[in-house]
Formats: sequence, C-alpha cells, structure tokens
Amino acid sequence: MTAKQFFKSQAFKCIVVLLSILLVCGILLTIFNSLFYVSAEEKFDRAVKKIYGKQVETVEIKLTDEFTTKFSNSSVSEAYKVVDDGNYLIKSTGKQGFGGDVTCWVVVRMDGNTVAGAGNIAIDKASGESYVSKIDKSELAQFSKIEYTDGFEYELGKDGKDFIATGASYTMRAISNAVNGAIAFVSVNSALITITGDDAQ
Repeated sequence: MTAKQFFKSQAFKCIVVLLSILLVCGILLTIFNSLFYVSAEEKFDRAVKKIYGKQVETVEIKLTDEFTTKFSNSSVSEAYKVVDDGNYLIKSTGKQGFGGDVTCWVVVRMDGNTVAGAGNIAIDKASGESYVSKIDKSELAQFSKIEYTDGFEYELGKDGKDFIATGASYTMRAISNAVNGAIAFVSVNSALITITGDDAQ
C-alpha cells in the first residue's frame, strides 16, 4: 500500500475521527474542570459559612509531629482557632459508621482555656453511609445541648447512652466519635495550640 492509498483508506479516516474525538474531549474536560474546580480554600470557606452562617476570621494551627491527632475511634486532619469567639474549629473523622468513616467540622467551645463542650457541627464527608441524609441540623444540634464536663464522651449513636433516634444510628455513632476526637485533640494539645495560635496571630 502506498502512502497515497493509506491516506485515502478507511483505516486512516478512522484514526482521524478517533484523534478528533480525543482532542475535543480533552478540550471539554479542561473547560469543565476550570469551571467547576473548587479550591481547598473555597471548600473551607463554605464549611465555615455552613457552621457559622457567615464568614469568620480563623487562624490555622499547623499540625506538626508534636501534636496528637490520632485517637481510638477518630483522627484530626485540620485545626483552626476562631478569632471571633475564641473557640476552635476542628476537622475530625470518626470511625464505626455503617459503611465507613464520617468526617465532620466540629466547633469546640471554650470557656477561657477550658473546653466547654461541642458547638455547631457540619458533616463534611460520609463515604459508605447510605442513610446520612436522615441526619439533619436538629440532630446535630443535640451535641451542643448536652451538658459537658471534663472527660465526658458523646454517645448519641448506635449503642450510645445518650442515643437519639435518627434512622442512621451507626452514622450518628461515627459522628459522636468525630466530636469526641475534636474535643480530645484540643484537650490533649492545649499547650501546643496556645503557642501555635499566638505565633500565628
């Protein structure tokens, strides 16, 4: 087959069509990615607004190796000091959900330098939790209504002593663990957080 015959062949036409499709798809993916891309900063701003109903000033706490971030049923991945009210905003993941873990943004309320309990909570991610939609703001608000004393652990989900019926009891157990992890993080690392927060400000 000569070069001239190849360029006129059905095979060449198929190759051209496939390359054209790939090119168009690549261009469309690039356009849609830029249109719908959400930066980490924008995601954080949305989470803050969801919890506070407005934007608040925060100072990031750099989680160095000195910090304890892993607990028995939870782990902490991000932490912030909220300048507006002196509380802490913690991104905490709780274990023992129905199909996986549940990551929440948790406000840890402070009374001076002492933990005063859980404040507002927003669910960030709940992979494998098919009934997570059954948990609404009213259920999450229950955490802030429970009287907190030092060492207290929230148990609002499956097998919990303060169980509330949500239709998603395993998911609620994971949320309780996330909240307990956020509070444990602040309690255990209070000296480091104070130093880091003051330096950051």
